Amino acid sequence: MTKAGSKGGNLRDKLDGNELDLSLSDLNEVPVKELATLPKATVLDLSCNKLTTLPSDFCSLTYLVKLDLSKNKLQQLPADFGRLVNLQHLDLLNNRLVTLPVSFAQLKSLKWLDLKDNPLDPVLAKVAGDCLDEKQCKQCASKVSAEPPVSPSRPLLPSLIFPLKAPSLRVDESARVSVVCVCHGPGKQRDLVSMFTLQVV
Repeated sequence: MTKAGSKGGNLRDKLDGNELDLSLSDLNEVPVKELATLPKATVLDLSCNKLTTLPSDFCSLTYLVKLDLSKNKLQQLPADFGRLVNLQHLDLLNNRLVTLPVSFAQLKSLKWLDLKDNPLDPVLAKVAGDCLDEKQCKQCASKVSAEPPVSPSRPLLPSLIFPLKAPSLRVDESARVSVVCVCHGPGKQRDLVSMFTLQVV
C-alpha cells in the first residue's frame, strides 16, 4: 500500500504553517501514525487519492479543523467519526458514500460540508441539498450534523436494532440510535423509522 511517508518523504517537510497537503499523492492508505505526530497540521488535504476506507484510529486526529477527502473512493466513514469534534470544514465531494455514521451528530463545530457527487441514500440527499455554493454547503453542515437522517432501507446503525432488547445495554447519554420497526400487512410491508436518545442507566 502506498503511504505518504514512504513515497513523499517526511511529512514534516510537507507542512506549511498549519496546512499539510497530501493531495495527488497516489495514497490508498492514510499514514495515521505519522499524522499523529503533527498536531499543528489542523488543515489536512487528502483529496485526489485512492482511499477506499479510513482506519478507525484516524478519528484520534481530534486536532483537525479542516479536512479535504474529496475525489477519493470512500464507501463509508468510521463509526466513531464524530470524535473529530473540532472539525469545522469537511469536503467529501465525489466519493462513494451512501450513508453517514450516527456519530456524525457529535460534530457540533461543523460549519461547512460538501456531499456532492456521492450516491447518497435519497433521505440523506434530500437533507444535504445540492451543495452548489458556499451558502448551501453551510446549510448542509447545519442540517446533517444536527441529526443524520435515517432511511428505512438503510438504517445507519443496524447492529443495534436487536441488541436494544438487552437490559444491560449501556450507551453514551448523547448517543443517537436508529430503530427500524417493520410492520407486515396483506401483500405489503411498511418501514417505520424513529430517532430517539437513550440515557445511560
